[in-house]
Amino acid sequence: MKLILGLFGVLLLIIIIGTYSKALLFGGLGFGTPTAKINSVSFTLIEAKTEKDRQTGLSGRTSLNTNQGMLFLFDKPDTYAFWMKNMKFPLDIIYVYNGKIVQIFSNQPIAPSYYQDTQIPVITPSQKADKVLEINAGLSQKDKFKVGDTVTFSNL
Repeated sequence: MKLILGLFGVLLLIIIIGTYSKALLFGGLGFGTPTAKINSVSFTLIEAKTEKDRQTGLSGRTSLNTNQGMLFLFDKPDTYAFWMKNMKFPLDIIYVYNGKIVQIFSNQPIAPSYYQDTQIPVITPSQKADKVLEINAGLSQKDKFKVGDTVTFSNL
């Protein structure tokens, strides 16, 4: 009986070590601050995981830190539309599919508060994406991001 319990303990330890090692090799254990890296530029992320988070986005905020962004995660790739309703600062909107930039909408202006919903421009990509990254306006051009660049995500 002791032998069986001892073998079970060793097996359990091997499973735990194997899982931990695999997690470290493939992007961590999901602990820590979520990040995105494009070329040599890293962004700390605010994640919009729920439908409510996606609807609210960054509206109501007055700014983002320089290397901060909001990441919208989607269950399946599609052409997700965005708008700048209730935004107080302009953004670059980067569509990502399978870890590659598929489309960039630079310097998207805020919608004036007097606009009715039907007057607010809608940003609609021509490519499907499974993630959308919003960053401060102008950074895409400043850092020379382009379609096809790899985006590496960590701690999601």
